[in-house]
Amino acid sequence: MADDFWRGRFKASYRFMRVDRRTGLETGKVGNITGGTITRNQDTSVHETANIDYVGSLDIGTDLLRIYLDAESTSGNDSRTVALGTFLVSTPSIEIDGAKRSGTADLYGRLRELADDDFDTAYQVDAGENAVAKAAAIARAAGLTVVADPSTYTLTAPWTFGVSGGSDSVSDKLSAINKLLEAAGFNAAYTDPMGRVIMSRYTAQGQRPLVWDFSEGEGCHVLPQATDELDRLAISNVVHVDYATQESSVRGTAVDDDPDSEWSTVSVGRRIVKSYSYSSLPEGTTADQAQALANTKALELLKSARSILRRITFTTMYVPISVGDAHGFESSTLKINRRYAARKIDISLKAGCPMKIESRNFGEV
Repeated sequence: MADDFWRGRFKASYRFMRVDRRTGLETGKVGNITGGTITRNQDTSVHETANIDYVGSLDIGTDLLRIYLDAESTSGNDSRTVALGTFLVSTPSIEIDGAKRSGTADLYGRLRELADDDFDTAYQVDAGENAVAKAAAIARAAGLTVVADPSTYTLTAPWTFGVSGGSDSVSDKLSAINKLLEAAGFNAAYTDPMGRVIMSRYTAQGQRPLVWDFSEGEGCHVLPQATDELDRLAISNVVHVDYATQESSVRGTAVDDDPDSEWSTVSVGRRIVKSYSYSSLPEGTTADQAQALANTKALELLKSARSILRRITFTTMYVPISVGDAHGFESSTLKINRRYAARKIDISLKAGCPMKIESRNFGEV
């Protein structure tokens, strides 16, 4: 249920807290930060970054920085506190103007710790082991807190990470984690605002509940401008799916060559191919079954690619929505009435906590 507090008017202020990396406890307030921007992007592996402006110096050692939004209704009768993110801090530049010192710090979500790390020796996941449990174990061993959905998926063949040329060679621990999660039908790992690593089962966009409805009228804080796009060049009409294991490999193909289809090879006049790779098949799968599975998966992906066609970009005052969440958008002024899923959000640490949201439509065009 959406919190109606965010449909009213509120005053926004921000707190910046130092967090002990070892204990996870907040140890003090950082008071010399003047503003900044937080970016969450579903299309990047680290998921969230930020930059903040400060005066004087900003040195919190190896600790983390957590940012809070403190919102108070203009009537003064109600309030909310929301964590906006927990970050690693880098201070690459300082400007000096006489006695005045100021700078901009680059912030990274805690997945950066996994992206910067690799295995010292071969790390093997045996056939029959639970893929999600092993992904969680890698993150926990790196000192991160993990919240994972339950999964019964197990590998049908052993995977080896951390060895150049190995059976499942990857460049870092985050890539290994995401490969295991993908095999289990999970989303790529992401972090919540408290810095915990979330491993969640994938849900088709059309099946996700709406977390918010942006619609004109009372309580709508959307600015009256938006960009509505349809990216025709991103629509594939041929999909390849490759399943490769130590024993065999197979390619499935799906082609839209229907003259009555707006996006087919016939209508467009050329092939637009997208390829997907998977590295695990159910144990005991025969060659014919593997081929059928690959073809079915290719057709499924060809259809789903058609459902992410329209993109909208708009700005609203803060509402409790994150990347991956489904939301509605209805505006008679802008002549838009569709369901979307948020892909990228930029949060500005200023009055009203404005959010610039880029979302994609998962309905038919």
